[in-house]
Amino acid sequence: MIKFRIGNAVYKSFTAASVFTSMSTMAAAFELTTSIQEATQSGFPIQKGQDVQVYVDDELVTTGRFEWFDQRYSAAEDSITFGGRTITGDVVDSTVGLVKEIKGGVDLVDVITTTLRGMGLADIGVVDSVRLLRPFTSSEIISADVGMNAYDYLEGYARKRQVLLTSTPEGSIELVRNDGTGSGASLINRRHPNHGRNNVLAYNGGSDDRKRFNVYTARSQLNPSAPNFSALASTVTGPSGIALDTGIRPGRRLEFTTEESMDAGECLDRAIWESNIRRSNATSAKYTVSPHKHRTGLWRPNRIVEVTDEMADLHSGMLIRDVRFDQSVARGSTTELTLVPPDAYTLLASRPATKKKESVLFDNWVKDNEAD
Repeated sequence: MIKFRIGNAVYKSFTAASVFTSMSTMAAAFELTTSIQEATQSGFPIQKGQDVQVYVDDELVTTGRFEWFDQRYSAAEDSITFGGRTITGDVVDSTVGLVKEIKGGVDLVDVITTTLRGMGLADIGVVDSVRLLRPFTSSEIISADVGMNAYDYLEGYARKRQVLLTSTPEGSIELVRNDGTGSGASLINRRHPNHGRNNVLAYNGGSDDRKRFNVYTARSQLNPSAPNFSALASTVTGPSGIALDTGIRPGRRLEFTTEESMDAGECLDRAIWESNIRRSNATSAKYTVSPHKHRTGLWRPNRIVEVTDEMADLHSGMLIRDVRFDQSVARGSTTELTLVPPDAYTLLASRPATKKKESVLFDNWVKDNEAD
């Protein structure tokens, strides 16, 4: 059951409700719908700007604010829908403002914390679930252009350290990466519809390689603070790194400039991350199950789930990227899971010298599901 806690009151009387969380999105989203008549008679407690905690089966899923409402009335319809996001939505929407330049010896958490403080959002915490990320060196410039979107600014530095920015159930920004943690759950869809172990209600999946490339070349920006910057700028483009995606035909290439100055090793990791992000986004599978929990707990993003789907010919561990909880009078409680390849959002993309060792999970997935 989905519940909304507003102050000391818990609200669970509605026609429909949903909560969306993702390991690749900083702000979770939620909404609920009820009838205008019901809202009027029961003293509906929700207003725009109110703080709210959203629970699914009594587990906290997100903390945010109501931001909008949509009211509809006719002879055939009588409804009012309220929606909102995690408090980190303010970072997604806002520009950076006047953030002082930060140099040397600071890590990504320091950059995010300093930026939030400069924006007046110091109440938003930062949780590093990856740990041991390299600090930025004294030669790297941590600054934002005037009018730059705050999320774009921070996400650029997250890419530099190959992590994703999402949010915790308490509303903090969280640094995450796929570490291969299992969910303890399975999705089973046998060909026989009455098979006793089937737990899949619906499936929707596909693959689109139009934004994938065979060769990725990341070229570093030159560091304007270097003593010989003027001479370098006229002769070279800076260090570079190359990653391969062997699932794409030769001849498709992507060269790009990194967000900030990087050395050769960082360029290599940045190229690998770009390759991995693009192939992760190119292939997905959406499964609908019921209810909101599996046998070991609530469905959560950033967990590996074992899939046995004879209809889609999918037999592999897959990473849960997105989770959407739904509850309605008409359909009851359902959960939609968006799955991506099992090594998505890691540094396991193809490297020229060590491809077999580091890409085995994804290559097996490709072999099982894209051959022929």
